[in-house]
Amino acid sequence: MAHNKKFPLLLLLAWCQLSAYSVTHLEFSAKIKNDAGAPLAGIIVSVYKGSQKIDVEGTDKDGKFEINLDYDGNYKIIVEHPLYEVLIIKLDTKIPEKNKKWTYSYATTVTMIKKKKGHEPKYDNNPVMFVSFLTAKDKFGTKTPYEVTYTYVPVKENPAASEQTKSEEKEEAAVKEAPEQTTVTDETALPQEKQEEQGAMSSGHQASLREAKAEEKIPVPTIVSPNKKAKKRAESFVKQDARSTAAKTLLEQMEREKTGSRNKELNDYITKAKSKRTFLEEVAASKRTMKQQAMGIRAD
Repeated sequence: MAHNKKFPLLLLLAWCQLSAYSVTHLEFSAKIKNDAGAPLAGIIVSVYKGSQKIDVEGTDKDGKFEINLDYDGNYKIIVEHPLYEVLIIKLDTKIPEKNKKWTYSYATTVTMIKKKKGHEPKYDNNPVMFVSFLTAKDKFGTKTPYEVTYTYVPVKENPAASEQTKSEEKEEAAVKEAPEQTTVTDETALPQEKQEEQGAMSSGHQASLREAKAEEKIPVPTIVSPNKKAKKRAESFVKQDARSTAAKTLLEQMEREKTGSRNKELNDYITKAKSKRTFLEEVAASKRTMKQQAMGIRAD
């Protein structure tokens, strides 16, 4: 059987081509710590490519985050936390063509400056970290060692803003110290003032007043016969507003109708009973008369 000696060579060439065109990038990682050297977990990390935000990360329990960045790009990483000053890291991932077949990695440790109330840090050097490819060293890094030195200085107040704040504080104090004034006016004597007062009210307040006044003028319907459902509804009105004279009147009228109905039924019963008794007495008297006649005895 003949062997094809060119087959292994073709496989080797194909592997070399795939390796040359495989996706490579920069593996960037950073550990964030405070002035005491303790790791800061839960720090927000925003990644921008140019002006476009492409990713948002967060530091883990060790204060570390990792991200892969494509070659030939300008990136900006913004690290922020409410208690610390904003930290900025800029990266230039341009790299020679011959080096693009490799994936590079770069790791660093950065310290965040804690905020101080009424003060701001004055930096002795540029606080922004710059990372790029160092051709002479054939790796990514900073051209000079990254070290930030600073001192706290008092924040300068804007004179105009300060004066405005003081003026507002004085006005608030004057309002708090001023006694409350209550003015009582006659509606009939001062109709114009009353209209202005009503105009100053909110529409919701005016609607509530209209509903309250209308409730006092609810017409009392004529009840023909007692109705449990109507009574229950009237009782609920009384519970909602004890001042509702219309609902109270409704209940009283229903009770009167109910009592009158009972009395009428009782009177009808008594009338029927009396009629029945009279009828029975008349029958009994007729029977006695017939019996006496039969016996030949005349009644007196």
